[in-house]
Amino acid sequence: MFVNTISNTNPIYGTSSVASNYQSNSANNIIAGNAASSDDSVQISGSAYKALNDSNATTSDGVKLIFDRVNSDPEFAKDMANAYTYSRDFEVVDLNKLPSLSDTSAMAAYTQHVNDFENEANNIRDQRIQIYTELKGTGASDAEIFNKIMQFNKSLPEDYQAKTGLDKYSQYLSA
Repeated sequence: MFVNTISNTNPIYGTSSVASNYQSNSANNIIAGNAASSDDSVQISGSAYKALNDSNATTSDGVKLIFDRVNSDPEFAKDMANAYTYSRDFEVVDLNKLPSLSDTSAMAAYTQHVNDFENEANNIRDQRIQIYTELKGTGASDAEIFNKIMQFNKSLPEDYQAKTGLDKYSQYLSA
């Protein structure tokens, strides 16, 4: 079953004050070979519907929650210290600005740009691993390691932070 909540959707409110019912109007939406029919529907609780429509949550709210939880939950801090140490950064790309596949010289230049970025990201990941390993060796907590990795990320060039989205984390770090 597929319910398209962006378009071709009509909210239908049932008699229950607890749930809202959404039905798909499009039989042309196909996911994994299953077409939606006009009889397909999804029940959403009243509180979920309200949260969906009233939410002002932003990416920065989620980032703040990560920092708050790292500093209060040792198991979560361990997971986040590992994840932010060993994961390689990816460049945020506007797909509308990619060169045409038929423009071989532009694609060659873009491919070189991607390779250069991947090399830079791998070098930065190696530096994070070194920080992690050194701090683990001194007995630092996972929250301390996570925060030190975030401080390291904040010290990276601003253009790198912007390209990878790391700039979203800087506001939660003390100067």
